[in-house]
Amino acid sequence: MQASHAAIEMTKSLMTKETPHPNLVVCMVKSEAKLEALARSLEEKGIDFRPFYDSDDGNGMTALATAPIIGEPRLLFKKYMLLKLEKSSKENDKQ
Repeated sequence: MQASHAAIEMTKSLMTKETPHPNLVVCMVKSEAKLEALARSLEEKGIDFRPFYDSDDGNGMTALATAPIIGEPRLLFKKYMLLKLEKSSKENDKQ
């Protein structure tokens, strides 16, 4: 859920009506410290992003979203785990 909040904030700040609809890719990190390290790395590489701070979590950073990433900069995210959702039993019944 936090990643969705971050993606919405990023979209509101950068996208125009003319911007093509981007794909949403959700990556996971194991701690707030690793998320903050990712934010520093993105800053160093000049990649625009927006953090999301959750007031229910002591105002800590719980997610971030980048501007749309095209081409070589996508390689920066290769080392991160992708969020994988398992199908619910109801979805399995439909197949």
